[in-house]
Amino acid sequence: MIKGEFLQLAQEYGMKQDQGVAYGIVDGYAATFTDGAGTHRMMLTTRFASNTDKDALMEIINRADLKGLYNIRKLQIAKKVVYVAFAVAPDTMEKIRSFIEWFFPLLKQFGASKGDICVQCQEPMEDKDAQWILRDGATAFRVHKPCADELKLTIMTQTKSSRADQNGSIGMGILGALAGAGVGIALWL
Repeated sequence: MIKGEFLQLAQEYGMKQDQGVAYGIVDGYAATFTDGAGTHRMMLTTRFASNTDKDALMEIINRADLKGLYNIRKLQIAKKVVYVAFAVAPDTMEKIRSFIEWFFPLLKQFGASKGDICVQCQEPMEDKDAQWILRDGATAFRVHKPCADELKLTIMTQTKSSRADQNGSIGMGILGALAGAGVGIALWL
């Protein structure tokens, strides 16, 4: 759940709030802000023109003193998301602002798509065609309507599959407990 100074920063950027996260466009990029476990987390939904560009950006990131300069605990770049976790400290908001000033121009330099490009299909979109889809309760994706429908279906399928796995595990656990009890009784007698 986003709160305090991080919520104020999100409000400065005009971000919307839903389900404990803030999401919106930050300096042209689709962003999600949330808090958790002693961190302020920023997720940027974007894609790179090539793996070469992404790797070159990672090289710069790996050389930077992210912890010292920006209080960053973790920075990862996945297929559609840049994930940044900032350690909460008295100066973190100042460090987050400095990070945005340093990092967002690098995103542009290395061809990361902005919020006006659908992160799903890579096609340009206008504000009237864009929708925000919250995935895993933590990351908002800005996509076209058809891509939103596809993403919702994927999320529902993954959720159902996860629940089925959990139910199967519970059922197998009960069977295992009963079998173990039966063996224990047989050995006792």
